[in-house]
Amino acid sequence: GGITHHKQHLIGGFKNVVQCPLCPPEVREEVKAFVEKKNVTRTQMNYEASIFSNSSSGSSTARTVIKGPLNLYFSAKQQEKGEGDSGSGLEATKILRDRAVSTFAAWMYDEGLPFNCVNNKTFDKFIGAVGQYGQGMKPPSYHEVRVTLLKKEL
Repeated sequence: GGITHHKQHLIGGFKNVVQCPLCPPEVREEVKAFVEKKNVTRTQMNYEASIFSNSSSGSSTARTVIKGPLNLYFSAKQQEKGEGDSGSGLEATKILRDRAVSTFAAWMYDEGLPFNCVNNKTFDKFIGAVGQYGQGMKPPSYHEVRVTLLKKEL
């Protein structure tokens, strides 16, 4: 990618990139230290993720796909209710859930929704669909909810 190529250009010593003659030595050292630190962190995360996936799956044929550090926080897999999660991911998951639930509750209070609406079966479907979509979902417009989606439901 472009960012990696630029960092290699600043650091120098890579076969596919020419070292930048204008880069001051202190900047070169700082970027080099950052890249090395990031590589060590990535290696540790991959190792921890592979240990976690090997210990949680009883099968030796399970294939581990590791994409990057953000995937530890935003997983596309749906976990079973009651399934235990171990490691540092548990704390991050709790923090993310607390943030989402607090935001949702504040919205409920602002709109005056009754508390028992969270016991509705369609609420579970709603939470699942939003979670499956992931981060960055655009909320429905007033027109969508009032006209388009209402006609679909009826």
